[in-house]
Amino acid sequence: MLLCLTPVSAQVIWNSSSDDRAFLGVTTDEVSERKAELLGFENRHGAYITSIVEGSAAEEYGFQPLDYIVAVNDESMDWSTDLTELLEQYEPGDEVIIYFYRKGKKQSKPVTLGKRRSSWKTNFSLARVTGRNDPFLGISQHSAYSEYELGVRVNIIDGSTADELGMKDGDVIQTINGYTMIDWQDIQGAIKMMKPGDQVSVAWEREGQKYTKSGTLKSESDRRTDYSLSFSRTARSSDYAFLGIYSNPISAEKAQKLGFDNRYGSYVTGVMDRSAAKKIGLQPFDYIVGIDEYRTGKNQDLTDILRKYDVGESATLHFIRQGRKMTRNVTFTDRDDARDARRERCDDPFLGVQQSFSTNPKTGVVVNIIDESTADKAGMKDGDIITHINGFTILDWEDLGTAVDAMEIGADIKLDFLRNGEQQKGRAPIQSDCDRRDRSNRAINLDFGEMTINLFGDDEDEEGEREAVRDMRVDLQSISSSDMNRLRNEFDLDIPNSSSLNVQDLQLYPNPETGRFRLEFKLSQRGDTGVRMYNNSGREIYQYDLGGFSGEFADDVDIAQNGEGSYFLLIQQRGQAFAKKIVLKKS
Repeated sequence: MLLCLTPVSAQVIWNSSSDDRAFLGVTTDEVSERKAELLGFENRHGAYITSIVEGSAAEEYGFQPLDYIVAVNDESMDWSTDLTELLEQYEPGDEVIIYFYRKGKKQSKPVTLGKRRSSWKTNFSLARVTGRNDPFLGISQHSAYSEYELGVRVNIIDGSTADELGMKDGDVIQTINGYTMIDWQDIQGAIKMMKPGDQVSVAWEREGQKYTKSGTLKSESDRRTDYSLSFSRTARSSDYAFLGIYSNPISAEKAQKLGFDNRYGSYVTGVMDRSAAKKIGLQPFDYIVGIDEYRTGKNQDLTDILRKYDVGESATLHFIRQGRKMTRNVTFTDRDDARDARRERCDDPFLGVQQSFSTNPKTGVVVNIIDESTADKAGMKDGDIITHINGFTILDWEDLGTAVDAMEIGADIKLDFLRNGEQQKGRAPIQSDCDRRDRSNRAINLDFGEMTINLFGDDEDEEGEREAVRDMRVDLQSISSSDMNRLRNEFDLDIPNSSSLNVQDLQLYPNPETGRFRLEFKLSQRGDTGVRMYNNSGREIYQYDLGGFSGEFADDVDIAQNGEGSYFLLIQQRGQAFAKKIVLKKS
C-alpha cells in the first residue's frame, strides 16, 4: 500500500510539481493477524512502513521503516479505511497528529503534510541503479525458517558482516538495532535504515543460548573486496549476474491459489541451456522469491536483485517447488554463455488443444481437441477441463504452455481433467505438430462442393493460384454480433466476444510469388500461442500452434483456393484472444 496513491517503484511517473494533494511520503504494507499479535499491535489494520521517500514530510519528521501507523488525528484505520483514504481529506500544509508504534511503544508526532515534487524522481532512479553500494548484512533464509514464531532463522554468507559478528548457519535473529524481527520484511526494513559504515547491533539465539554483537555494516562492494573474489568486472553495465530463465510475474489471485505468500516472485516458464539456472537444476514452475538476504517485492523484482551481483559470483537462490521452500547455491554465468532453449517447430511438443470460451472454471483450463493430436489419442473431448499436466497444477494457458514446452517428443504426457464434474485421466506419447500433419495430409484431393483442391498440385495449378491472388483485395473488419452468434450456434466455434489480446502491426496481403496471402503480426508478450482461420461455413482452413512465442510472426496462408467471401482469423495466447473478419474480393 502506498500513501498518496503512487508506489515507490513507479516514482518515474512523478513528472509534475503541480499536484496539490497532501503527501506524507512513505510506502507501506499490511501485517498478518499473527504478526500483529507477535508485535503487540492492537490494531492489525495499520500501515507498516517499508520505505521513506527522500525529501518528503515523512523523512523530515523522522519516520522510519518498521514504524507502524495506526491513526491520523482522531481517525483510526480499520478493515475498510486505509492510510491513503485518511490523508485524502487533507491538503499540503495541513498539520495532523500521526499515531504509530516504534519498537513496541505507541507514539504520536505532529506533522505538517507536504506536497509531492518532481525532483524526487531523480533520487529514486539513482537509488535503484547504485544497488552495489546498498548496506549488506550477509544473511540468507534458512530452510527451517518459520513466519509463525519470533525471530528469523538464517544462513550466513562468507565474508559478510554477519560472518564477522560470529553468526553461524541456523542462528535465529531476534532483533536488529532493537527492532523485533518476525519475517524478511522486517530484516529488509531494518537494513534499509542504515548505510555502509554504520554500526549495527544484532541479537540472535543459537541452541537456546542468546548472543548480542555489534559491528560495522558492509556494502556488497566491501564484501567483494575483502573476500577476494576471483573474477573481474568490466565497465559495461550489462555484465551483471545472469541466471538464464524465462519467467513471468503472477497475479495476486494466482499467488493465492498456489499458496505463495509473496506475489512478486518470478514464475519460471523455461530454462536456458548452459546457464546458471540449468546447472543447478531449476525447472519450469519453480517460483523464485529471492537471492541471499534480498527478497522480491513491490519495489524490487528479480532483475533488480541480480544487478547487485557480478558474473562469476556465488549466492543462495530461494525458490518454491510444488509447495516446498527450497534453496540452491548458484554461481552466476555470463549472458553470452547461455543458449536459447527454444526448438524448431518440428521438434516442439504439441498437445493439440484449443482454448474454449464457453465457460470460465475456478480451476483448470477448458479446451477443445484437435483431431489426430496427442490430446485426442489420450481420450480427451471438447469441453474437458485440464487441471494437471505431469503433476503440475494448471490454472491458465500460460501454465499449460509451460508444461507442454518442458517435454520431449515421444515422452508420455499425463493429463488430469474434469468431464461433467468427474475426474478423468489420460496418457499418451506427445507428438509434434509436424507428426500430426504428416498423417493427416495423406489424401490427395479434397472436395468442397464447387471446388476440388489437389494438395500436391502440379505447376499448372500453382500458376493458376498465383494469377488468382493477383486479382484479390483484402479487407479486415470487426466481427459483427450476428456473425459471432452464427459461428457459435451453427458451427460450435469458440470465438470471443471482444479482443483482449494486444496484437500489433497486423497485416494480410496477397503474395503473387507464392500464390498465397502473407499474414504478419507482432506480439510483445510471451506465451503459448495459436493462430486459426475459418471459412464462412465454420471449417478450419489454417492452423499454426507456435508454443511459447513472442515477437514477429509471418507465414503464407492458402486461402485463395476458397475464392471470394468471408473468413475469420483467431489468435490466442495465454488465455487472451484476438479475432477479425477477413473479406476477400476481386479487385
